[in-house]
Amino acid sequence: MGTCRKPLDALTSRNPASWLTIFGPGAIMASLTIGSGELIFSSRGGAVFGYQLLSLFLAVCVFKWALVFATARHMLLTGAHPFQRWMDLPGPRGWLPMAFLLLAIVSFPVWVSFHAGTLGTLASGLLHPQTSDTGTHLLWGIVILLVVIGLTFTGSYKRLEKLQLLFVLLMLVAVTVSLFLINPEWGELLAGFVNVAPPDYPGWITEHPDISKRPVWVELSSYVGVIGGGRLRLPRLRHLLA
Repeated sequence: MGTCRKPLDALTSRNPASWLTIFGPGAIMASLTIGSGELIFSSRGGAVFGYQLLSLFLAVCVFKWALVFATARHMLLTGAHPFQRWMDLPGPRGWLPMAFLLLAIVSFPVWVSFHAGTLGTLASGLLHPQTSDTGTHLLWGIVILLVVIGLTFTGSYKRLEKLQLLFVLLMLVAVTVSLFLINPEWGELLAGFVNVAPPDYPGWITEHPDISKRPVWVELSSYVGVIGGGRLRLPRLRHLLA
């Protein structure tokens, strides 16, 4: 019980500043679920469909929050990973975790390569704007991936918590600053959150056949897939209050 007193005291405190002392685990969960879907594909969706897509993004984020919150709370209170519970589903023992394992073997290399390539392209575009087509984005992607692997094998939980907290804060600051620099039509932006009409491609999309040839529902489904919590990797939360 002694190991849980500090977090519990912070949770029950009336001083909001004390809540920040246990924000680290939440930052880790946020950094595990915030990525290219929220920062890149949401921007793409906004560029294509405008404010009318905000209601879809809001609904997806609500469902994602429910998934992350319920799963993390279950792990914290029971000490059991959802995979352990899925072992007891009707049918052959462990069929669902095994199905996820087989999917992970195929998809995780693609997923990791995609993220490394995205970050490599960003780094190359910022540091080598004149040579971004010469393969420097691949080199930067490899460097970033090696650094992440090194941190994974050599880092401690405390360092992970501090780094993730820093990354989340930097992302929030960057997104907030970008929003005000863009200076959107605030009335139309707020109206987009309650829009119920299905979005449609704008007329200029014909200039981009790689997008216009895709049905609208396929384009929207890709946003749901990358923004949803499907890629969530849940840490061992039963240790977060230790």
